[in-house]
Amino acid sequence: MEGKAKKGVFHRIGGALWDCLDYPPEQRRIILKLDLTIVLWGSLSSFIKYLDKSNLSNAYNSGMKEYLGIKGNELNYANTGYNIASIIFGLPCAYLMNRYNTRWFILTIEVLWSIITFCFVSIKTPLQMIVLRTILGIVECGHFSAFVFLIGTYYNKREAARRQVILQAFTVLGPMFATYIQAGASSSLDGTDGLDGWQWTFLIDGIVSVFVIICQVIFIPDILDRIKPNRFFSEADIQWLRTRRPPIKHETKPETRWGVIKEQLSWLKQWRVWAFWGFGVCQDIISLSNQSTQFWLKGWNKIKPGSYTVAQFNTLTSPMYAISFMCSVLFGWTSDTWLRGRRWPGIIAAGVWSFAIMLALAIIPVYGSKPVRFFLYYNTDVGQAASGLYWCYSQELFSHNIREAAFVAGGINVCAYIANSIVNNIWFKTANQPYVQTGHYISAVFGLFYIAIALALGLTEKKYVAKFQIGSEKESDEESISAEESTTSQDEGSSKKKDYGVVEISRSQQTEQK
Repeated sequence: MEGKAKKGVFHRIGGALWDCLDYPPEQRRIILKLDLTIVLWGSLSSFIKYLDKSNLSNAYNSGMKEYLGIKGNELNYANTGYNIASIIFGLPCAYLMNRYNTRWFILTIEVLWSIITFCFVSIKTPLQMIVLRTILGIVECGHFSAFVFLIGTYYNKREAARRQVILQAFTVLGPMFATYIQAGASSSLDGTDGLDGWQWTFLIDGIVSVFVIICQVIFIPDILDRIKPNRFFSEADIQWLRTRRPPIKHETKPETRWGVIKEQLSWLKQWRVWAFWGFGVCQDIISLSNQSTQFWLKGWNKIKPGSYTVAQFNTLTSPMYAISFMCSVLFGWTSDTWLRGRRWPGIIAAGVWSFAIMLALAIIPVYGSKPVRFFLYYNTDVGQAASGLYWCYSQELFSHNIREAAFVAGGINVCAYIANSIVNNIWFKTANQPYVQTGHYISAVFGLFYIAIALALGLTEKKYVAKFQIGSEKESDEESISAEESTTSQDEGSSKKKDYGVVEISRSQQTEQK
């Protein structure tokens, strides 16, 4: 690789906007290829998944309720079925995405959920809705964690948060654009070819999903530990990417099935594993308050008939997702740059803001001031905006063992779905919306837990990471995020293949080449 290049103002500004812009040309080319093959298509894939996932609520409020004759809490039952399926299959998926080809694992579940999306067009009864939604939970539960795992194997501490929050931000854009698609389908396609507007929404989503899957077959690689030279990455590219790994001791893979079980049981004894799963619980419960928005808008029509149209029920929720998207970007960029790779301060900021918003939602009258209520509802997803940070954090903190990193990633969603199934069905019942003050109080409490977990991890991080470092007890912050270390050095030390190709690099013999 090329040697050190002088860094002017342009390179410093470029590096702040997108890190690899101040790398030497050859290295910049490799990182940009990663961005275009993994981050771009992973983000679009997550966009489609959350587009599909959020369309049930949009369809419910746009005619599906009346078409199927949905009563009481049947919508809650459908979402609970999704959550229970995700709970049961979440950790098995975490094992599969590490044990087998991660690329084909992702593509397989995307094909299956696209088929299910098309099936929603033809449902006739609430029971069919509940069954399909439950099956969707089975095939979708491992998707996001698989992409987090995939991205985590390639990028260093200076780069990772921005990629992870972009991936997470597209999970916010999915529901945002779903509102526009549903509004457009309801106003322009309703009745076309014998299909209602909500049916056209599922049909459009399925068609877009197929396009994204075809592109992913071409572009997405397997994880760095298993990738082989291909049309996009040469052997030299792959070897350079592997030299960017931090100098840590990698855990060896158990040789027997009992050894695998003992290893997984040992992970369950670590409080940090439960801490990251706790992040998933907190974020999911905090975000439950956002679903009150559409019900609140519909409630105004009972107070003053004609206040809002069906299209407005969908479009007036979009600023909530836009705010979450902007906060995601802000958290990611500040974490990688100004905060020098620290993830926990951004999570604390999100927790503090979420606590204040949820407390206000619980205290202020539901049908009081419209502007105030809009402001509060629009800020209910700030907690979710920080989720990209803890997903990224989980892969960095457990980078010494990719099996444990996958295990933690899979468990985050499992615990989130457990919390959702309990809290959503007791304190956020559809029949009670938008009068769910107790639910908002509970969300506020979990905003405080969000803060406490981030503090605990942040204050003990250096000591924990030092246990796995090679050659020194700790590295300075400058070394851990230095572009010089990651972009201008080349290892001459020997490399050893270990645990699905994990390469352990000795930095004691590094030399800098011009």
